[in-house]
Amino acid sequence: MAQDFPSLNTNDQRIFDNYCKNHFISYNNNPAEDDSFLDFWLNFISTLTKNGAEQAINTMLVPKMPLSFNNADGISAEIYDSVAGKIPVIKIKDTADFENLVTNLIHKGKSPQILAQPEHHSYSEQLHASSFFPKNPTAMCRQK
Repeated sequence: MAQDFPSLNTNDQRIFDNYCKNHFISYNNNPAEDDSFLDFWLNFISTLTKNGAEQAINTMLVPKMPLSFNNADGISAEIYDSVAGKIPVIKIKDTADFENLVTNLIHKGKSPQILAQPEHHSYSEQLHASSFFPKNPTAMCRQK
């Protein structure tokens, strides 16, 4: 779609053509995806289906700190085809089971104290109230 302008010299014509060029034309909407990580997750899903969630999770995800689940039948896994590509998704219906798995995976089995203490659940509210609003707002307005 280059336009030829006789008044432009060769260099200016090249600059103009580059300016007008669609720079997204080389964008590959379907790049060659590296799906090699999916082999592990497909094996995990197969193990979960055949042997149950507890065995699949304890042998493949957290072998050093095995878990017991309140509702192992409420755990499933699938490969979800998202706009970002295929991603593994583990669904856990029981809240305690979810928390135990996340605690084991992320925090190596140690429950973080700030999450375990109920008074810290509204941390942002406490931060907001204590940091931004003085305990006695009228004292700030008084002039000596």
